[in-house]
Amino acid sequence: MRATHYAILKLNYRLPTNLSIDFPFGWRGTLIIEFGLRNFFSFKEGAVLSFRFDGNTPENISRGQPYATVMGINGANAAGKTQLLKGLNFVNFFAARSFAWKPNALLPLEPFGNGKDASEFYIEFIAGDLIYRYEFEVTEHEVVREALFRTKSKKTLLFERKKNTVVKSVKELEAISSLTLRSNVSLIATVNQYQLPLLEDVFDVLNQIQTNVAYSGLHDPLMDINATAKLLNEAPYALAFVENFIRNCDTGVSKIVIKHREGGNNEKIFFPVFLHQIDNEDYAVSALGESSGTKRLFQTLPDYALALMTGGVLVVDELDIHLHPHILPNLLALFTDPAMNPRHAQLIFTSHNVKIMDALGKYRSCVVAKKDNESFVFRLDEVPGDMLRNDRSIANVYDDGKIGGVPRL
Repeated sequence: MRATHYAILKLNYRLPTNLSIDFPFGWRGTLIIEFGLRNFFSFKEGAVLSFRFDGNTPENISRGQPYATVMGINGANAAGKTQLLKGLNFVNFFAARSFAWKPNALLPLEPFGNGKDASEFYIEFIAGDLIYRYEFEVTEHEVVREALFRTKSKKTLLFERKKNTVVKSVKELEAISSLTLRSNVSLIATVNQYQLPLLEDVFDVLNQIQTNVAYSGLHDPLMDINATAKLLNEAPYALAFVENFIRNCDTGVSKIVIKHREGGNNEKIFFPVFLHQIDNEDYAVSALGESSGTKRLFQTLPDYALALMTGGVLVVDELDIHLHPHILPNLLALFTDPAMNPRHAQLIFTSHNVKIMDALGKYRSCVVAKKDNESFVFRLDEVPGDMLRNDRSIANVYDDGKIGGVPRL
């Protein structure tokens, strides 16, 4: 997540410290309906990640909503789980950040088998009361095609670009035809760079995808503990959110205090002190003496806070690093409990913890598997028959190898 996003936390927005949220202004969140890609890393023929619920989804899962706010992805090592998340990161980069790319620099993607065919992506999402579908085809050298559709009463093509030419556009976007397009930059990022308000809602939505995955894989954590302490020192509501969550996880921490010392060039270096109560007295523990799990929560929970605040999308590879399995349901509840997630923020994550499938159910769990070095993904409610039922453990069926996605040792 980038500094411009973190700056939002420094404003005094009230966060869900005790199952209540007060949002004093009108951020409109992001809600992904479906995401797909083809010819990208280990995915040759394509992958679709759908958040749609159907009529068979139990009420305790859907909570009356048509789309999932959490999607868990399991699978064996090297199956392609991280590659799938890289696809979401690439959509975010291309749509919102590619204008910062150097002219004529190669786009950061890798087609299946190092082939020369274009990689294809699409993402359907809700912005306000409108549904959009954004799709594009790119090679590492150029944009082959880019298009945006909008649906209200009917589906409308807003623009279509081929190479560096806008070949179609609706009247409200006719100004984009005069823009100079670069071969490695999206039209959406270009419009934003020129500060044209034409596609502002679309840009904002795609820019709100936070992830700890980059082209090279997992980048976790994105902020070191001192940078996190500095951020939370300037964001008291976020600090209260982090402290409350850690305290409720039975870590022994009763309070977190942010302190600082003087560094070079008169720069303040911030750091956390974790207070533990022993015989009704506070015992201070530095980050060096604190557990790995507590430190991980301290460094990553601001990402969760920001997603909940803005109604954004948080994409987390290896959700369970350093965390006890019993803590994971608490993280999921931030997004599945409507009281804590009134803006319908979404969490998309990978994990090797199979029990988490039972917590999510088959409508919010996907498996990535690989055959002949080609990855594919399926949601568990797509498994035919009654092998997976709402009243049975999914983890046991998965561990038995009956639905794939487990290592063959």
